[in-house]
Amino acid sequence: MTEKKEELIQIGEIYREHGIKGEVKVWVYSRSDENFRKGMPVILRRTDGEEMEAKILEVTPFQQWFLTRFSFLKNPEEARLWRKAKILVGRKDLASAGMGEYYLFDLIGYAVVDIGGCVIGTLEGMMGEGETALFVVCGQDEKEILIPAVPAWIEKVDRKGKKIVVKLQEGL
Repeated sequence: MTEKKEELIQIGEIYREHGIKGEVKVWVYSRSDENFRKGMPVILRRTDGEEMEAKILEVTPFQQWFLTRFSFLKNPEEARLWRKAKILVGRKDLASAGMGEYYLFDLIGYAVVDIGGCVIGTLEGMMGEGETALFVVCGQDEKEILIPAVPAWIEKVDRKGKKIVVKLQEGL
């Protein structure tokens, strides 16, 4: 586990309790379960700010959720207290991004420019996922601009220059 809170990355959240042994339904932001696995150390942060270090004892895919048992939750009453808790991990505990893949949190704050070098704005986040994923960009006039975050629109990600070069389609 990491000591510095600024190094913690939110990877999901507890939706609600499930079952009689303290299991919970968890929504994990990543499509891959590499960043949410049995034995992994995590920090749970409740909406009131209380935190608890835990270990994932069991994790089973269930519909769009993961049924999960954490080391300190023993019954549904305890689990209920952790509804909507954020699940945080240290950056070092995350799986490496694959070739040509990036974690969104690494790209937040990057300049977004078109292939001609004109600055469109700054990457603030993303909406949706898969084929409908959109970069949320804050334009120079503070206006929100949505740009498809799909390979056909992304020319390159320049980590050294901290910028994302996009190919805007005609008319945009």
